[in-house]
Amino acid sequence: MARRGWTGRSLGGAALIIPLGWLLRRCGPVLPRLLGPLLAPLALAFLPGLRPALDAWWRRVRPDWPADRRQAAALRQLAGFARMCCDRMCAYTHRDQVRVATTRADVRRLRAGLRGGAVLISAHFGAWELASRLLSRLGDQRVHAVMLQAEDPRIRAAIDAAMGDRPPLIIDPRNGPAAAVAVASALQAGEPVCFLGDRVMPGQDAVEVHLFGGLLRLPAGPFLIAAAKRAALVSCFMVEVRPGLWALRVHPARRMALPAQRSQRRAALAGWAQIWADDLATVVRDHPDQWWNFQDLWREARAQGARAHTRQMNGNARRAAPTPNATHRLLMK
Repeated sequence: MARRGWTGRSLGGAALIIPLGWLLRRCGPVLPRLLGPLLAPLALAFLPGLRPALDAWWRRVRPDWPADRRQAAALRQLAGFARMCCDRMCAYTHRDQVRVATTRADVRRLRAGLRGGAVLISAHFGAWELASRLLSRLGDQRVHAVMLQAEDPRIRAAIDAAMGDRPPLIIDPRNGPAAAVAVASALQAGEPVCFLGDRVMPGQDAVEVHLFGGLLRLPAGPFLIAAAKRAALVSCFMVEVRPGLWALRVHPARRMALPAQRSQRRAALAGWAQIWADDLATVVRDHPDQWWNFQDLWREARAQGARAHTRQMNGNARRAAPTPNATHRLLMK
């Protein structure tokens, strides 16, 4: 069996989040925030696959940097990840120690997008989960988050204990039609539904976009949902300014409609995904050390594309535009 690499749901994630939660409860946020630079070299040394994945990332976003500068950037990135994990729990256990800075323009865009329900798309970048508390305060609405509930049980317990009475309502996409009904009901009630748009689950419908000089696969679901339900689609990100201070970045809301001809829908979904990818690139380009995908997504996209091509050559793919599955058909009603 292949050795399991880093993910936030692995033993590596448990080894970081559980001690942070313990320290937060006993001594506040100062010490946990200082531990990041100490933990980063240990992570590079003991977590298989982490060093080459981070090196591939920095080669992509800073191709002119020498190896020693890329390694230093990787250490800063891991230290920043530890601070983000700390602030994510701190936002509920020590609320006065975590602040979110907003501009009038960003709040105005967010309020405009939230009217009548909205699909908010963020990424594994910055502190995406801090946005749920801000959303609840701005609109006094329940916030729904579509995310995989597959964490190590110890991580889930630590996060739940920290969140208190203000957690987002989780919709697990593996529930298929039930998840689709939950998303549709939330949007119909005028409540925001949040997605992370930068990772594709195995077997999930995906579209290709251009990002940082390569082709990347993004989930098609959030864009299909926004178009099918005529909901506003809002790109929303949280960027660390300094320890304990985060800034909201919101792009103008967009509304889309599915083309009447089925043959045109695939291209439309890819175009909308590319617009979101361009929004993501504008914030990641300025803060590449707040990118929390600790695997080479572009390499995975190439491998997935090769497998899809092999299936098509074997006759398993009947046509280029896949038939909507049961979940998609529910959403398009």
